[in-house]
Amino acid sequence: MKKRHFIIPVLILGLILSNGNSVFSQTKEELSALLKAMDKDSSMNQELLNQSKILLMKRFEENQKLKLDVKIPKYQLSILNKDPLSIQDLVGKKVLMNFWFTNCQPCIDELPILNEFKAEINDENVEFIAVTFEKREPVTRFLERYTSNFTHVIEAKLFIEEIGVKYYPITMVIDESGTIKLIEKKIDMSSQKTIEAWKERVKAALAQ
Repeated sequence: MKKRHFIIPVLILGLILSNGNSVFSQTKEELSALLKAMDKDSSMNQELLNQSKILLMKRFEENQKLKLDVKIPKYQLSILNKDPLSIQDLVGKKVLMNFWFTNCQPCIDELPILNEFKAEINDENVEFIAVTFEKREPVTRFLERYTSNFTHVIEAKLFIEEIGVKYYPITMVIDESGTIKLIEKKIDMSSQKTIEAWKERVKAALAQ
């Protein structure tokens, strides 16, 4: 009698029934490898295989969404014109983290407000960090044209994917323990009132 292989089906059942937070923090590449392993497992009938794939993808996508009160992933980040930065180095400090890229017009539009906000806060215990997936060259060219007084993290594609950013710009406030306390989409610049409202929300999060 041919031995059946139950490893993949049991793993899938565990993923689907459990909360799966640690498992679903995996990268797209790791998920792709798991799906390929499922395809090769002869113990699964086609209907179960298809249903399992759908559920796995759904759980993966849900886990990739931006969430409050979760820890940011521990990465070593590349800094433009500086030594690398470890997320561990930020423990004990509050962080305002802005996700952007050079061809994002809303990102460019809100730059003056972000610079102004940093000057208003003027607190050495608050780190202001801009994060992009782009490489050094386009970011360097961009900063020759535009002023940004943030620390610039570059080539952070995997970090951005794991934290769940899918649209830009996004601004987060992260507390001293590395927990996300506020998530803001692009700044509403329709009036000074809406700009001030954004500043007050961020200040309140930094004050927690």
